[in-house]
Amino acid sequence: MMLNRTAKDVGADRTIYRHGDVIEFCSATLSRAAMEADPNNMAVCPYSMFVYETVANPGKIVVGYRKVIGGSSSASKAALADVNKLLSDMLKQVVDEF
Repeated sequence: MMLNRTAKDVGADRTIYRHGDVIEFCSATLSRAAMEADPNNMAVCPYSMFVYETVANPGKIVVGYRKVIGGSSSASKAALADVNKLLSDMLKQVVDEF
């Protein structure tokens, strides 16, 4: 992880994560709809999900996603709601697997 690699460079002496990843991706269909609704929605892509285990709480795995916010119009808000639904559904599927 980047934090572990750069700890010494910034004077850190504490390890935060045992394991951690951020997974970034886009949905061509949902991204297209969001950006057609408002070109500023480019800022929310790629979408991010994360999973980590801390040194302080070994064995406790945390998963989540970065909720996309904004929307300048009803079409934009609807498009971003679809993105959030996808992220929520994916997270539920992952959690249900364990």
